[in-house]
This record gives sequence, C-alpha cells and structure tokens, in this order.
Amino acid sequence: MWAGTCWFRRALSCGVIVWAGQAGLADDTASTEPQPAAKIVPAEQTVLLKYRFQPGQFVYYEVSGSVRYLAQQAGQSLETFQRNETSKHIRVVSVDDDGSALLEPIIDRIKMSGGRRDSEETGDQTAIEFDSAQDKAAPTDFQSHKETIGKPMARFKYALNGELLAVRIIATDISKSNAASADKADPKMSFLIPLPKEAIAVGYRWKQKYDEPVSIRQGLTQQIPMLRQFELTEVSDGIATIKFKTSILALLNDPKMMGGLAQQTPSGTIEFDIERGLIRSRKSVTKESVVNAFGPKTFLQVTGESTEKLVPNEKAIEQVGFTQESDSSGK
Repeated sequence: MWAGTCWFRRALSCGVIVWAGQAGLADDTASTEPQPAAKIVPAEQTVLLKYRFQPGQFVYYEVSGSVRYLAQQAGQSLETFQRNETSKHIRVVSVDDDGSALLEPIIDRIKMSGGRRDSEETGDQTAIEFDSAQDKAAPTDFQSHKETIGKPMARFKYALNGELLAVRIIATDISKSNAASADKADPKMSFLIPLPKEAIAVGYRWKQKYDEPVSIRQGLTQQIPMLRQFELTEVSDGIATIKFKTSILALLNDPKMMGGLAQQTPSGTIEFDIERGLIRSRKSVTKESVVNAFGPKTFLQVTGESTEKLVPNEKAIEQVGFTQESDSSGK
C-alpha cells in the first residue's frame, strides 16, 4: 500500500511508511565479465502488463522507510522521526480460470525506531525501538504493529490488471470506516498498482482516482478526492519502468486539512517484471510543506521515503528467523 493513516491499513498492505523461486532481482555483486547490452523495447512497440500469480505461490518483499516531521511555532521547532524495516510475504490462496487471484499479505518481521528533538537539542534523540524478532514486549506506541506480526488481516481479490475486486476482512478489531472500505473494495486499500487492460507503448499514461480521509475535528473525517498518475517510461530487459505521482484533486482552503494530507502525496518509480508478472521494486518520496498547519504563524514539513524490493525466498526466511512454506516452484 501506499501512504497510510492508520495501523490497520498499513497492516493490510504490509506497508509501514509513506506509504508492494528466486526473486528475479539482479545480483549487486561487482563483476569483471563483460555485460550484454540492455534489450530496450522501441518506443513504438507495445507490451501487455499483467499480474501472473500462481496457486500456492509465496512472494517475499523487504520494505525500508523513514518519515520526518518538522513543526515550527513561535520561534520554536519540534522534529519527530520514525524508521522502519519490514519483511513480508504475499500468499496466493487461489487463482481463478480468468487469472484473478486471491492474495493474503502477512508481515513476518518489523523493526521500528522513533524519536524526537526540539530546537535546543542536536542530533536524533531515539525514544523507542522495537524488533518483533527479538523483543517479546513492544512499546505502547508500537503495540498495534506487534499484534499484526505473522497474522493474516484480510484477503484481497485482484483481476489480472491489478484492479481490486473484493476485500474479505479476517481481523476482528477494525473500525467501521475500514470495514466500510473493505465492503466496497475501496482502491485506497490496494497494495498492488493498477495496470492498463490493453497493450501499451512507452509514454502511455493512466490514472487512478480514490478518496483519502482527513480529520476535520474530533471524531469526524472528510473524504478528499485524490489522483494517482502513472506513466510507462521504459521497457528494458523484460522490466517495465513506471513513474507515478500523487496529487489532491480538491481545492483545499483549510491549512489543517492540508497538513493532514501532507504524507499522502508520494511520487516515485516502480519496476515491473513483465515475464513473472510481479512488482520487482517500488521507490517513493514525499516532501510537503504547509504554512499555518496548526494555526497562524505555524509551519509543517513532512519528508519521507520508502523502498520495497522483491527478495529470494531463502533470504526472506533467514531474515524473519523461522521457516516458511516454499512456493509452488519449490524455491
């Protein structure tokens, strides 16, 4: 998933910040052997992008991210930060004859740290840390995350092009708003990116519209229309590179509401493995500034980044510290 505003949505998507066999990632080890030239698809040639999940398959990802908030008021500043490393996997529960797949995302391990510093301090002041593989108890701020480790929260039904068809909640402790979003298969709950149904060429653009809730007062939220735009920028060696950016469609005059959406407008790059039909990597960056976010003469700046990578099953198993089932290929 992309940037999320509540722990349950992050758990559903196996994402934490700013916001998804051998994994097919290139070996980063340096080599003196001559490398073949990249096979770049000409701009006029079309490619069909679609997901190719297999029944019983397990797909593993690593996610690392950080977010930093800077708030200023009356000459004083307060900076808070959070860093996260997550190991997760997606279990393919079933695949229908038309290629639509029922997916079950699960977080296997999470390492989190958070802290703050004010204008009179220097350096990061780490307040709390948590590693689900080593710490039996979690700090209060991270307890809700600990409760999701190793547990399926929901199952997601996807079409071949990544359209979210249905969501079935498994967890019991969810809010009415999240339950309502699941009932209507709200696109903001999706952890896959939508793909065009037809074959496309480099330069093709497509869009996804959805609503993002923002707090307007105690206990009340308002749905704000959002737009995510995608563009196929390159096809090389079987990898499709897709750029994306997120914007707010509504004209907002309330700085507080703008502040509430400051983390919800990431932009970045996605690598899609065409043959395997999987997201190979996803990188996103968020940087937003809002004047008067907390009242007159106040300032808020939010900066964040997230990187998600497909990893070999063996590496994922070693990181989480326990044995997982093999995928359908036996890897």
